[in-house]
Amino acid sequence: MEYRQVSEDEVHKAVDDFLNTQDEIIPDSEFDRLFDSTKKALETVGTFSEATRDGADFLSSRYVDQIPCIGVSVDEDFSKAKILEAAALAQREAHRPYALIFDLYPNYIASLPSAIIGTLP
Repeated sequence: MEYRQVSEDEVHKAVDDFLNTQDEIIPDSEFDRLFDSTKKALETVGTFSEATRDGADFLSSRYVDQIPCIGVSVDEDFSKAKILEAAALAQREAHRPYALIFDLYPNYIASLPSAIIGTLP
């Protein structure tokens, strides 16, 4: 998938539109499987933590609402190319459609089954 730069509003709209086509809540076991698959994909390009940043490139938590959307905090200086590589792998390896959101404050990248979009140039 090719990355396309869009506005922050367009990122939020695309994620909302996608989530409106999915089950609101998914079973814990299914969410855990999705989270573990995402973690594995991200670890191909960087380090991952479920607790505190402590030098990790990616930070997330599985203890959130069990929806088909996973948010990941990323240091704003982390390589965009590596994020896009991991995002594409995560989508290919996922057992179900989902949204993967990278928060690189003040920017975002959203990996959806059909597109990878974000506010980074």
